[in-house]
Amino acid sequence: MSKKILLVTVLLSAIILFVGATAHSAPENKTITSGPFSGITCNDCHTCETPTITDPCLQACPRPRIGYEKVAPDTIIIDLLENLYVPVSFSHKMHMHMGETDKDCGTCHHHTPPGHGYPVCQECHTIEPSVESPIQPTLKGAYHQNCMACHMEWSHDKKCVVCHAKKGEEVAVEHHYPGVEEPMKMVWPSEEFDKGTKVTFFHQNHVELYGLACTKCHQGESCRNCHDKGEPRFKFHRDADAFHDMCNQCHGKRSCEWCHRTEEIAAFTHATWPLNCYHKPLSCAKCHKTKGKFKGLSRNCNTCHSDWSTANFNHAKITGVGLDEIHLEMDCGDCHMDRNFARKPTCDACHDDSRAYPASKPGP
Repeated sequence: MSKKILLVTVLLSAIILFVGATAHSAPENKTITSGPFSGITCNDCHTCETPTITDPCLQACPRPRIGYEKVAPDTIIIDLLENLYVPVSFSHKMHMHMGETDKDCGTCHHHTPPGHGYPVCQECHTIEPSVESPIQPTLKGAYHQNCMACHMEWSHDKKCVVCHAKKGEEVAVEHHYPGVEEPMKMVWPSEEFDKGTKVTFFHQNHVELYGLACTKCHQGESCRNCHDKGEPRFKFHRDADAFHDMCNQCHGKRSCEWCHRTEEIAAFTHATWPLNCYHKPLSCAKCHKTKGKFKGLSRNCNTCHSDWSTANFNHAKITGVGLDEIHLEMDCGDCHMDRNFARKPTCDACHDDSRAYPASKPGP
């Protein structure tokens, strides 16, 4: 081969490689024209210009599920692949709420573009292998990948009968995770902050007294962290910054010493502001209106009870101080200046003889 022919061949090869590389790095943003994803472009799902099998760079599903729980099915019977085993009764609603700790609905309904509904698995995953998409899992593969990935984490068992009952056999299918005996409190040493200090966390109070859902703190965690048939239980792996970010959601940025103490602290009680018989039975949220935000409240009763009047308030029963006929006809603000019920009532608005409560009472 002459040098001239060799040079032309090399140049042509370089041009072909350049054009191919350019086309690969900037693919056409095609629009899907049929199927469940009709109208969606490549860039609606892929965040990079050159998605590959090993790195498809699929974006997380951002769709909110607010309101969807009202129409979502409680239970789904999976029977399309029924053969040796009886159909699977899938508790959809239970799993939907469990998904809040991870990717929400996107845990199972993955790669669904924004603006689209929640397609059933068989809309994308075929029963038989797809010729057009040979790398896409079949329906059976999709079911098992989704289910076993979570269930294996806490059950450590992959036998078929864990989830499936064989036809003609009465097999107790036990596939629910074990319950959790929630700890009353947890004490963590904090040697990194200051030698000998510890943080006391009252877990039971946060759940039962303050009404926080598990997902308020346990976001992006595996179910096995709490629901594990093995030992040890409660496997939490967080660095200090993650703990601080979580606690500061409600507690704000307090000083380090507020949490890191040399001794274990006692749980909160209302001893610092004793509650009367009317407030004791109330839930925290009745007075602390913002859930999870238990900031100090004004002691002025009028903050909550702005509609009190002589017609709807039984003064003797609630305060223990009875009113005579004269005082019964008076407005609350005549004795409680500016309707500030946290302050001691005054008498000098009507009386000029220096009388004062409690030495002088407005009734028997």
